[in-house]
Amino acid sequence: EVQQTVGCLVVKEVIGGLAAQWNEQHPDVQIRPGDRIVRVNGIDGMPKEAHRLNEECKKREVIKLTMRRGTSRVVMPGLRVTVKKAFGQLREGQEGDVVRVDDDGDSLVKIVGHGQQWVGRENYDCLSFQDVEGFYLKRYEDLRAFHLELSRKVKSGKCPSLSPSLVPAFPADETIGIRRFLSAMSMSSFLQEREAGLQKWLHGVLSQVPSLDSEPLLLQFFGPE
Repeated sequence: EVQQTVGCLVVKEVIGGLAAQWNEQHPDVQIRPGDRIVRVNGIDGMPKEAHRLNEECKKREVIKLTMRRGTSRVVMPGLRVTVKKAFGQLREGQEGDVVRVDDDGDSLVKIVGHGQQWVGRENYDCLSFQDVEGFYLKRYEDLRAFHLELSRKVKSGKCPSLSPSLVPAFPADETIGIRRFLSAMSMSSFLQEREAGLQKWLHGVLSQVPSLDSEPLLLQFFGPE
């Protein structure tokens, strides 16, 4: 997608072609939706001239791309927004709130003194979002399935950022159900101990990665549904 206001090409999805081939051959540096192409064969993307990048990509010759990773920030309605870098019609320092987020991850932002404006997720690095406490409701079965999938990837060497030796053991489930019954009757601390074990395991995983975006499985599991 051509983004004239910021002068780049935005990857909306990867469904085939050279990009898909690259992803298969380079699993650690895959091209992902939201990534931006900012330079093509020596041509830099400039505001209102992004079409030049698109034209260069259509030439039948070797193409050298310079890309910038898209944001991994999970944006949701109610977050406070501050413009930290001017883009489009927005000026540095303006503030507002996220009103709505669509299925593509773009958000409708209400800026004080400016009104409402849609902001594409490719421009999220021009904004700062107020941190808020969030909660993820996941079942034990979901976490266990995620653990198994992540473990297979780590053992195959496709997840260099995670070290199996630094991740605590995943807490075991009950076998016949008696421990859950006793816990419900306040005769056992099984559920509390399992919850603490899950928190410890999750902390061991997340403490090894700089962001959710650095590991696709994490981003997929904890991203918005």
